[in-house]
Amino acid sequence: MNLRAYWQFYRSLLPFCVSFGVVAMIAVGLLWGFVFFSSVGWLVGLLGFATFRKDEYYFYYNLGITKQRLAGVSFLINLAIGVPLFLILSLFKFVVLGNP
Repeated sequence: MNLRAYWQFYRSLLPFCVSFGVVAMIAVGLLWGFVFFSSVGWLVGLLGFATFRKDEYYFYYNLGITKQRLAGVSFLINLAIGVPLFLILSLFKFVVLGNP
């Protein structure tokens, strides 16, 4: 398993995911923003990659990695990064703002 290729793919999705997640957090709050970042943001990232960088799929195809495998592993990476980030943001919000 080529972890660098999966990480590179996830880094390509990340700007789309983060921008959608930040807008969602501003619109609906921290908890639902995280939920949107983890689920819908990941889909927005896949859509953005397929729209703007679709030629790069050939690179992953030459490594023997399918689109479905890229999508699945990037979802797991998104959760692995998103859950600790959410906990840190929640703790920061609790310490700075207190318990509303």
